[in-house]
Amino acid sequence: MGNSTPILGEGWPMMRDSIAALATGSNKLEITGWFCEDSAPAETDSTGLKRAAETRKLFPEVTDDKIIILSKAVLCDSMHQVRNLNLFRLQRV
Repeated sequence: MGNSTPILGEGWPMMRDSIAALATGSNKLEITGWFCEDSAPAETDSTGLKRAAETRKLFPEVTDDKIIILSKAVLCDSMHQVRNLNLFRLQRV
């Protein structure tokens, strides 16, 4: 638990470019780092923010004024924690 390193596949560069292209004009890219509020040891809001900050580093071409960093608590069972440890949600807002 507590790992903040994004796991990227071979299709990541194309996906990154298509997501980054959304952060134009008045659009902003929302990066939400999720954390398991029922994990042991406990994860906190700062865990989610750290995950979001690590993901933000994957978009160096997007300026800070176009990025919103958030953290979100989710309930996790042990299987969910193992499969989705680095679950990030990227949204156009």
